[in-house]
Amino acid sequence: MRMNVSKNRAIVLGIILSSIVIFASFGFLINTPPESQPKLFIAIHCEPGSFPATTDYPAQYWLNLRDMIIEADQHGVKLTILFNPQWASYILLESVRLTMVRSWESNGHEIGLHHHGAHMNNWNGYTDQVAYQSDPKYQGSINDMMDIMTQIPLSGTINVACVANEDDIDIDFPIDIPYMTYGGSEKTEHLWSNPENFTYNQHSILGVSHARFGVPSSEVNIDLNEFEVFLAQSHSELAMGLVWHVFNYADTAEAFTSLFEYLSEQNIETSTVTDIIESI
Repeated sequence: MRMNVSKNRAIVLGIILSSIVIFASFGFLINTPPESQPKLFIAIHCEPGSFPATTDYPAQYWLNLRDMIIEADQHGVKLTILFNPQWASYILLESVRLTMVRSWESNGHEIGLHHHGAHMNNWNGYTDQVAYQSDPKYQGSINDMMDIMTQIPLSGTINVACVANEDDIDIDFPIDIPYMTYGGSEKTEHLWSNPENFTYNQHSILGVSHARFGVPSSEVNIDLNEFEVFLAQSHSELAMGLVWHVFNYADTAEAFTSLFEYLSEQNIETSTVTDIIESI
């Protein structure tokens, strides 16, 4: 009788241990990102403002950018932060800000360039286009701009840029930057892409596209509900890109917080533009 009890206990214990292993394995499977998940990047555009000789605009939105990065870090989301040179100048005014930005970089975010050319409403004042060098807004050449920008990353190197607009890019794309992002006017066509070769300023560049994320949903904006639908249709071999501005976050932070939470809950990994281009 005692042998039967011991045997029964052993059987029950075996079932319990087997169940634990099964459930643990199941939990591991559901928490492991599937192979089919997209190669997702998120680009943040930091605008120059209307007065390129000042740093008033970045001063207005600096805390919003800081708060966005804090939230992204809390959810393990990696961002590609694209600065106009006015932001770089503002950061360099205080060593504490430079230290903070470099800590973002050390934590896996990427620092890049967002250049508003002379044909943009809010031109940042830098160009190699001779016709604009007598303009009162002119601040310097593209080399002058890059001398400021390359002081921001610890490596002194910038690998990715978004240069606007089409009338400026061929002359103003910095020759030392190998990668670019583009798009935002077509939410379905620009959401997915393969790295594509472009030639600007007699320089070969690999580029990926991104679609605008924001609220409310519109012809160009993707909201969270639409993102979930598009995500189910994603192609693991393609890059999937989202973009928004710091001022968008300032206006409706909760929409972007919800995206960060969703990505974290679904174990969807994000990478920088450089990492994605070099992995495809």
